[in-house]
Amino acid sequence: MSDEKLISEDDVQHVAELARLALSVSEKKQFTGELNSILGYVKEIEEVKIDKYQKFDYYNLQNNQFRKDELDEVSEEEKGNIRKLFPEKEGTSLKVKEVLGGGSE
Repeated sequence: MSDEKLISEDDVQHVAELARLALSVSEKKQFTGELNSILGYVKEIEEVKIDKYQKFDYYNLQNNQFRKDELDEVSEEEKGNIRKLFPEKEGTSLKVKEVLGGGSE
């Protein structure tokens, strides 16, 4: 890594003000050094030649990928065992605490 300054103390001060942080002079120097080290490493990574490697297309991950729903058969015995484990039941339904919302239970 080079000692090239990619971010200045003024940049750190500006970001601190945006984040409503009060930094001491020593903290500004510390964070400037740390951020320059991190950004220098990122710059090194950007310079790596990856032409011979397959590039991964992250944009395809943003699309919904659907799969067919498949029903797994459960025997009546297994259903009965599950029902026995539940503390609250309403008929054939199993009662659970509210997950979403602000219910009192």
